[in-house]
Amino acid sequence: MAKEGVRGEKQHLIEKHAERVNATMTKKFNELIKERKCDPKWTIPISALLQAPPYIAFSMILSRVAADPLTPFRSESFLTLTSLAHPDPTMALPIILGIISMANVDTRSWWMTAAEQEREKKYHQWKAEKAEKKGKPYVQSPLKSILRGLSIARIGLAMLVPGGVQLYWVASAGFGLVQTIFFDFADSRRRKRLATKEALIEKVDDPSARLLIRQTKKK
Repeated sequence: MAKEGVRGEKQHLIEKHAERVNATMTKKFNELIKERKCDPKWTIPISALLQAPPYIAFSMILSRVAADPLTPFRSESFLTLTSLAHPDPTMALPIILGIISMANVDTRSWWMTAAEQEREKKYHQWKAEKAEKKGKPYVQSPLKSILRGLSIARIGLAMLVPGGVQLYWVASAGFGLVQTIFFDFADSRRRKRLATKEALIEKVDDPSARLLIRQTKKK
């Protein structure tokens, strides 16, 4: 920055550097998304659209079976359900559904290292300060906020459906939670291994040797 003639107070230089780094990282991030064809704008809605039809269809089938006067669901009970044809009178299953759905939203943060948490905290602080200077509100994670709201809404919706549907929703959400935990845990182990390797590389005194090691790793 000094070579480019950028001058100013320390805080100004820090902010300028942060802006440049953020712009570079954003550009690289977008390039990787384009290269891997995994733009969240498309992957998230496509995933939801693929999963929604069978989920809704099976829920409707269970609802119709439960509504049949001769359904065997009426004589079946499970845990707090006195009948699979009627909603849970204790509301335990809808609440469990809400808790599992909420947990599904935040599982990634369970496996973050202290360094990652600190880095994310600083990032959000920087974004909040930047938004404040522009006079705009900053929402830390709009998608997470929406998903948390939907998790609460699912509790109310689950109170209205038959016990068989409630049980299906809880089982589906539970499977999704286990699946998410498995992949998040595997990813956290991978990140820790990479962080350990990077820390070992940083201990090498010769900068050219460090660069050579990194280039060898990429190959």
